[in-house]
Amino acid sequence: MNDSAQPITLEVKYQAGDIAWTLTCTAMVWLMIPGIGFFYSGMARSKNALSMVMLSCCSVAVVSVQ
Repeated sequence: MNDSAQPITLEVKYQAGDIAWTLTCTAMVWLMIPGIGFFYSGMARSKNALSMVMLSCCSVAVVSVQ
């Protein structure tokens, strides 16, 4: 056993490409959410269509706060 053992340090270095890809995927998912609302409103009655779209868009606000 060596007495001059160095403590192990974990240095995490983020690369710009990784961050850019994550932000791009996040933007694509956020653009997809209103489309899901339109999909759900197409399966509901016509009088409930606006509430289904608003429900999907309000989910963005809830997830952002969380």
